Amino acid sequence: MGPQPQTDSAAKGDADDVESELTPLLPGKTATWDLSYVFEKVTADIGLNSLVHHFGYKLLIMLFASQHLMKGFAASFTAPSMQFLYASYKISGPQMQIFGAVTQLPWALKPVIGLMSDAFPIRGMNKAPYILITSVLGIAACATVGAVPQDHLGIERLVAFLLPLS
Repeated sequence: MGPQPQTDSAAKGDADDVESELTPLLPGKTATWDLSYVFEKVTADIGLNSLVHHFGYKLLIMLFASQHLMKGFAASFTAPSMQFLYASYKISGPQMQIFGAVTQLPWALKPVIGLMSDAFPIRGMNKAPYILITSVLGIAACATVGAVPQDHLGIERLVAFLLPLS
């Protein structure tokens, strides 16, 4: 069988499709992209409707960016170096696992730390001061680990300096 000729209804359907695709480009008509509408359609497929309804899409996008993208970006720099740091101290494999687990405790205790920051606000703010303090501690810890010679920085201190990085 060869290709079948198009009927008038099929040709008209194609013309309607083209016309609807070009509609926002016609003079006097503007295309408006409502990001909340797009986000709600996407979240409907994966079951996040109630979160979008209660908190809004902007907060969810901000949380995703701060918790997943930025944390992954920072971890991509620090995590590979930890194995080399432990190896430079001639630490055995099982001890590396233990020290790695200890340095990840703040990440595991994040809900408890969040409750503490809510219970004990600093100058009326719950999260911002704690984020600032841990950021400064993390930067200072990275600088200390990089600047202090290994013979002056024992393994216990190294693990203590790696705590703010998780």
